[in-house]
Amino acid sequence: MNCVPLASSTPDRLPALAVASLRTGRRCAAPQPLQARLLGIVLAWTVLWLSPGHTEAEERSLRERFLEEFPAAHQRLKHAASHAEGEARYLRSTDMANRKVKDRDDMKWGSFRFVTQGDSLRIDQIMPGGGTMTNASVVLTPGFNFRVLSPNSPAAQLVDVSREVDGELMAAHALYWRDYFPACFTFAEADLKEWLERPGFELQSVEAAPDDPELVIVTYQWDGAEWWPNEPPPADFVHEGEWWLSPAEDWAIRRAEYRQSYSYASDGETVSDLTSEVAVVDVQRIPDLGFVPRRVEITRLNSTSDWDDLKEVSTNICEFTNVRRSSAGEETFTPAALGVADPRSSVSLWFILLNAGIILLLLAAWSSRRLRRVR
Repeated sequence: MNCVPLASSTPDRLPALAVASLRTGRRCAAPQPLQARLLGIVLAWTVLWLSPGHTEAEERSLRERFLEEFPAAHQRLKHAASHAEGEARYLRSTDMANRKVKDRDDMKWGSFRFVTQGDSLRIDQIMPGGGTMTNASVVLTPGFNFRVLSPNSPAAQLVDVSREVDGELMAAHALYWRDYFPACFTFAEADLKEWLERPGFELQSVEAAPDDPELVIVTYQWDGAEWWPNEPPPADFVHEGEWWLSPAEDWAIRRAEYRQSYSYASDGETVSDLTSEVAVVDVQRIPDLGFVPRRVEITRLNSTSDWDDLKEVSTNICEFTNVRRSSAGEETFTPAALGVADPRSSVSLWFILLNAGIILLLLAAWSSRRLRRVR
């Protein structure tokens, strides 16, 4: 008989015994009580591990961990982005195609230097090509924003002074910084904390990425109701997306994507609109600063059945080098630092002179009246 006796076997030989039984095709002696208990324990643990309940518990654990750790991690990521300086280069490639227009716009690599300190940002950029935009700087501070052409040169010119950040101020280099350097914690022009707090946002699942155990996939939906405050959103409105986050890197975004579609009536016709975006972020850790992007690539698709079925696909890349903790002071974010006069100082001086003149006139009139009384 080819059966392997179980009486002399040990628990670690059980798989081999099973194989031997299959090969012989014959039944072996019943296992001893201790061996039967051990085999039962192994089978029980296997069933529990493979059961759906384990997956649900694991997902609940990841969800709770994400909601518990994310707020503090989010603040660390924001602090790193707002206390940094370095260099960057960017490339934009856009494809536009419809039945009447076929065009492709490829920009050469552009570059800029940036420095942040709290709520203040300065970007010095050298754009490819010629004209007044060859050399420019943008400064954004709370309540005072401006742009300087040809800074720190005899041709320096202060333009676009504003309390608000408008389209003129947000030139290409400023847009690239806004959309790309905060990419560890922002996506689709809003940071993740704003997304989580947005009305109509639903966190659907938080689970480990199947292809990378170091990442967590957050899946969500959004009803878009805030875009239509006075009427219900279109019945077919869909906005859904996923974030691939890295818990070991302060829950930084490593990949994010969304898809949005809906239709609306225009001139008696139904127009379909489709938008999607995918961001891929390579993260680096800077000593004494934290986690910031090394490279960001964002691909956007805009398609509409209007305008002769316009379809636009853009791929934008931004790479950051020599990133370090910012040592800039308040003077870095002033017009004087770029070689132009501060308009606020001029206004203040004229205001002082005007008030001084009014006071002198009042004193002169009062003195003249007293002299007339004395006579």
